[in-house]
Amino acid sequence: MKKFLTIFMVLVLAATLLAGCSKGDVTGTPAPSSTQTPSAGQNNETDEPVGTDEPDGSDGLTLPLVDVKTTFTGWVTSTAIATQVHTGINDNPTFQELENRTNIHIEWSHPAQGGETEALNLMLTSNDFTDFIMTMAPTDFTGGFDKLIDDQIIVNLKDLVEKFSPNYLQALKRDERVYKQVLTDTGALPAYRMLLTDPQLCYLGYYARTDLLEQVGYTKEPVTYDDWHEMLLALKGTTNKQPMYLFESVLIPGYGVSSDFIQIGGKVVYGPMTEEYRQYLEMVSAWYKEGLIDTDFMTRIHFYLDFGEYLAGNFALYPMVSAFYDVFTNNGLQIKALPYAKVNAGDKRYINSGSAESTLQASTGVITTDCSDPTLLMKWFDYLYSEDGSMLASYGIENLTYTFVDGKPVYTDLIMKNEDNLTPGDAKTAYTFPMLMPFLVQTDREYVTLSGDAFHATEIWDTDWDRANSRTLYGDLTTEESIEYSAKFNDINTYVSEFKAQVISGTIELNDATWNDYVNQLKNMGIERCMELKQNAYDRFVNR
Repeated sequence: MKKFLTIFMVLVLAATLLAGCSKGDVTGTPAPSSTQTPSAGQNNETDEPVGTDEPDGSDGLTLPLVDVKTTFTGWVTSTAIATQVHTGINDNPTFQELENRTNIHIEWSHPAQGGETEALNLMLTSNDFTDFIMTMAPTDFTGGFDKLIDDQIIVNLKDLVEKFSPNYLQALKRDERVYKQVLTDTGALPAYRMLLTDPQLCYLGYYARTDLLEQVGYTKEPVTYDDWHEMLLALKGTTNKQPMYLFESVLIPGYGVSSDFIQIGGKVVYGPMTEEYRQYLEMVSAWYKEGLIDTDFMTRIHFYLDFGEYLAGNFALYPMVSAFYDVFTNNGLQIKALPYAKVNAGDKRYINSGSAESTLQASTGVITTDCSDPTLLMKWFDYLYSEDGSMLASYGIENLTYTFVDGKPVYTDLIMKNEDNLTPGDAKTAYTFPMLMPFLVQTDREYVTLSGDAFHATEIWDTDWDRANSRTLYGDLTTEESIEYSAKFNDINTYVSEFKAQVISGTIELNDATWNDYVNQLKNMGIERCMELKQNAYDRFVNR
């Protein structure tokens, strides 16, 4: 039991970080942006940064950033792993090295786990802020960034970034979509965001039990939904339950839609009222009727809560992140990653599931107006997007957490074979920059801790994923739009979920009449107005 709980905690952390890394854009209310440098506070010991040395890789920054050690205060969410290993963030040797290089000391504060949202909201309403705030997602800031700027809570970096954070600006502008996503509708640049050096490969997909496939003599490599159907029929009866654990966001992308709003050619579409979604429901309903789909699908919350059932032999097909491949195999399962199913062989995938279509990630940092020297703090942030700073944050300290082998960084045993029995992923969190902080992540570091087979799973799941033509919908609703949207869509979402469950389970027979009634009910509930609001937000995004 103790071993099972340990595995469970590892998975929850991995799923949180991976999923968390792909969260969407800010939700904001357009308001007049502030371009003034905020008034001075009380935290710093010096006003003018004066440097003496400039090592290679600092990308124009002079190190140390200031002669006299200067202190800033920072608020950050935390992880159980980091606090388990260290008393505080500054006990992490990577943060100690960052302080040595920059001569900037950070006094960190973080809330108790589980109380982050309440603590952040209390601080934002108290008018007593730390110099900067880091959160796991831009959506953690209630009301949106434009309102925080208009209320003089955070600094608009737009007119300052070119001079004081040029490395960050350069990283943002490598991809126009990324730059637009970070801006608000008013054109403000409110935050530092975690960025990848390259888009991350797809880290989520279905695994199949190879021993069971061999047992039933199924040797094909399934490509289409018809292939998957054939495979599931062959696997029926080989597991304690039905052969497939249903997880829609991984199964549906081959139809070119999702269970959310998307855009096709710039036009907003609500996935669950498309013909493609109907075809998906017809397929899954037929599979359910044939005994191929988990009968408990309606009560499932998330696959990371149920993985013990896969270990127990309840399913042959199960969705999971690549980082968990070795946990399964180390517990005796023989598995392989399955390519995402598609309608026709040769189809591309335009729906994002378990992968970053760009280099933008969720972790966010803002500078508050209580900071007495925001330009110096901007230089500190900017170092994390320079070549040297990115390497430090991503890999830690050479010869302690990593070494170079054939010109490439390789983690040491402190990370890969930790004496405290930390998994490689947890050791990275404890000894380098955790993924809940904004910096330029060397994308390769996310693969170094994966075994060869686990990395191969990401390559398989990334096949046919057309990032350049993604149908992901961007854009932020205004506060007024959000109120109107929520008043309509909350009931719509409940209705769609109930209809879907009834169709799949066979309670409702899906035919032209029932489908038309369903679509008409969505229209009566206001789905077209919701689509209009989403279209307005997307159009504003395009014009940023």
